[in-house]
Amino acid sequence: MALLKPHLQQGNAQSSGKVVIGTIKGDLHNIGKNLVALMLEGAGYEIKDLGTDISSETFIVVIKSDKPDILALSALLTTTTPSMKQTIEAAKEAGLRDQVKIWVIRCPGRNS
Repeated sequence: MALLKPHLQQGNAQSSGKVVIGTIKGDLHNIGKNLVALMLEGAGYEIKDLGTDISSETFIVVIKSDKPDILALSALLTTTTPSMKQTIEAAKEAGLRDQVKIWVIRCPGRNS
């Protein structure tokens, strides 16, 4: 990805928006998340990558503090899909669901 990044980055382009991205609780896979983040960054988005195994509570704290346009939830494991739903429900309960678009990135793997 270090080789691709310079080719995808735009010059002094204006920001397309802010994206918070992370792999949900219970999942340590990050290749799909990293590729999506790289492509979004190349398209002019500001990216805050939270990493892997991120709890819904952490996502909510970051939405409140960073006020992103998009929250991107990544997962590879089918067994972690309920964590995505839990995070979306937590955003609703916190009154944040209408303030941020939520993208679900399901990267199908062998166990899907």
